[in-house]
Amino acid sequence: MRAKAAGAACSGCRRRSLRVHARYQRQLADLPFGGRRVRVVVHVRRFKCANSRCAQSTFSEQIPGLTTPFARRTPPLTKALTNVALHWPAVLDPGSRHDSRCRAAVTC
Repeated sequence: MRAKAAGAACSGCRRRSLRVHARYQRQLADLPFGGRRVRVVVHVRRFKCANSRCAQSTFSEQIPGLTTPFARRTPPLTKALTNVALHWPAVLDPGSRHDSRCRAAVTC
């Protein structure tokens, strides 16, 4: 997957830049589909900030709803894992946990 935008906004000063500094590949874990793991491969560009006064000299483009800085999971998977961690009583048998909200079996 690749972003189609010509440029990106700097995460430091929010100024838009079109100057590509480098490219790299990110692998993100996503919610399971059909009981199988899903891995999203994203080709990301690093941009050079156009503002000479900005402390952030280079920055990576972000795809809204899919990527966040430094994350290895998509936001929906992070939300689902947070719900499991916060809403489950500790007295349940760890091997038989099941979250009805996301319909995913969880094993420890």
